[in-house]
Amino acid sequence: MDNKAISKIFKLCSQLMELHNENPFRTKAMASASFKLDKLPFRIDDASLEELSAQPGIGKSTAEKAKEVAQTGTFKELQDLLANTPSGVVEMLNIKGLGLKRFRLSGKTLVLKV
Repeated sequence: MDNKAISKIFKLCSQLMELHNENPFRTKAMASASFKLDKLPFRIDDASLEELSAQPGIGKSTAEKAKEVAQTGTFKELQDLLANTPSGVVEMLNIKGLGLKRFRLSGKTLVLKV
């Protein structure tokens, strides 16, 4: 799995965290991790945990999640969020021009009925 694919999984997690009103600091940290993982000068698959966590803005926890995603394609926190998200919401997040703010306005009752 390449860095861009891993980065997209972290971005999805940050979007779901925001939709579920998770801690805004953790949500922003997940979005920041997504950006930083995409810009790494080496492949996450080939790096050790120490190499990853030594990068600016990537801590030990993020490095562990990135390695887990590289091996399995997901991580526990994302799976928990997906389990609590109504079907179809993830697909709706991919609609061009429909950002999180507009989605929240149009689908607020959908997300809250979980």
